[in-house]
Amino acid sequence: MMIALSYVLRAESPLLLTGLAGDANTKRSLDYIPGSAVRGALIARYLEEERRTYLQPGHPADDRLFLSPATCYLAAYPLLETRQGPRRGLPTPLSWRRNKAVTWEPGSPVYDLAVMAADDLDQSVQYMAPSGAPFCWQDPPLYFGAEGFESEDAASNVYFTAPARQIRIHTARARRPGRATRAEGAVFHYDALAEGERFAGVILAQDEGDAERLHAWLAGGEFRVGGSQRAGYGAVVVEGEVTRQTVGASFDESGWSDWPGEIGLEPGDRLRLTALSPWLLRTPQGQPATQLDRSLLAGLLGLEEEALQPVAEQTQRDTVALGGYHRVWGLPLPQRIAIAAGSTFVFAVDTAVAADRLWQLHLRGLGAQRGDGLGRVAINWQVAEQLNWRATEPRRAEESVAVLPPDPSETTALAREMAQRILRHELDRALAARIQALRLAPHSQISNSLLNRLRMSVRSALTHLQQLAPGQVAQQSAQTLAANEFAPLTALLAGLKPAADHQLRRARLDIETHEPLRLWLDTHLEQFDEIWRELLPPPTLPPLILGSRKIEIPDAWKVEYTLRLIDGVLAQAARPKGES
Repeated sequence: MMIALSYVLRAESPLLLTGLAGDANTKRSLDYIPGSAVRGALIARYLEEERRTYLQPGHPADDRLFLSPATCYLAAYPLLETRQGPRRGLPTPLSWRRNKAVTWEPGSPVYDLAVMAADDLDQSVQYMAPSGAPFCWQDPPLYFGAEGFESEDAASNVYFTAPARQIRIHTARARRPGRATRAEGAVFHYDALAEGERFAGVILAQDEGDAERLHAWLAGGEFRVGGSQRAGYGAVVVEGEVTRQTVGASFDESGWSDWPGEIGLEPGDRLRLTALSPWLLRTPQGQPATQLDRSLLAGLLGLEEEALQPVAEQTQRDTVALGGYHRVWGLPLPQRIAIAAGSTFVFAVDTAVAADRLWQLHLRGLGAQRGDGLGRVAINWQVAEQLNWRATEPRRAEESVAVLPPDPSETTALAREMAQRILRHELDRALAARIQALRLAPHSQISNSLLNRLRMSVRSALTHLQQLAPGQVAQQSAQTLAANEFAPLTALLAGLKPAADHQLRRARLDIETHEPLRLWLDTHLEQFDEIWRELLPPPTLPPLILGSRKIEIPDAWKVEYTLRLIDGVLAQAARPKGES
């Protein structure tokens, strides 16, 4: 029997929990608080009480609390607001897909490739992973509401979330003068988790006394996690009460689980394992493993290896590089390749497997560093072929903050330019994805000469817009700017000969609406204010704040990105030379 201590951390300052990926001039935080960071914060509290400097391997309390899987510190994932109340988010399965040609918004369907048969997929539709949604929560089939069990089948409801982020811009300082110099004064930025974000974590303890001690530390509730703590990062507090639940030796006796669902397998069933955290696995030869070896899984379940048959077409996996920093040594930890959270492995089972054996697999986990929350596994959590995205309740202002140091105006201007580059980067990615989704239907026939005439008009407007001085742009409203820049293209469309106009009206976009290209062009030229909703559906790109100044997407960009979207769609419609 184990004890689960569940808690909620609220960020009192930005949090910087960096991974190994990212730009050399940027430190980007992970989207969650790793279990190792929570463990490190509690180690500091423990050593303060013990009046010691270091842990001592071989010391019974040190080993039980921090150095063995007897106590597991699970990652603190973002908190979601669902119909059942707040829930600890879980990594979004990599097998979930959405139709890329359909607007992504609450109510959109989500398809699970780990459950659907390959023949059930619409081969004419292109799918992609839910964007901007690293964490989710899926309702169980039935839940208990205020008036008893609801009659609605909630199994299809899924909630998505992504933590808000803050971008802080810093200037490197030379050690001796304590300020930026011409030789040492590079501007860089931290992409951190935003102040005010909430994360739900769990600690699993086997010893009753250890659980009491951990509960007291958490209830005391102020810690520092992550990097750059002396620069104002990493402050967290425990919000609300720390709940205590029993984790039984069997599924039926347990009051806590990472995921909602039921387990137990009959011959012919599918066994679906979802990684709820990275897995550090090794091959029999000791090399990092990027696949789940069925011999390892069969041994843990007490089965013959032949009883498990991998289902390759339903398995979806990815890898991630793990690293870290050892504060005692003052050195980075070795980098290792792990199976990424959200990976799903599917096996066909020809032998009945008792629920208790599967439950023990869930409690034990897979691979190394299970005490740091790695190796967590959900068993048959994914059971629905199609899910429905349900919007979460709003709980925070959608705003990213970039705080400027008190530096001269030149640095301020540079920082503002960096912020706008960040906005452009996100917009350009969204623009490319939208253009790919707006291909013309295969039967559409438009002459290349007509497409080139339209593109020349669009490109001319873009060139003219880019040549305008910033002051000229700022003096005009978006409507005035659009009227001036769209005028040549609007006049060209209005003056088309009937044969050319017929080609545009006959050609249709290869999406569900099958909208005529001519109607699509007219709509975008008239309703250019809707471009951000089309490129950045919820959750939208938040504004940036530099000091006391908010850097929002300029109105002139609406005109520019509308023209670029039209140009991209027309460019895709052009047929290669020589093709009839």
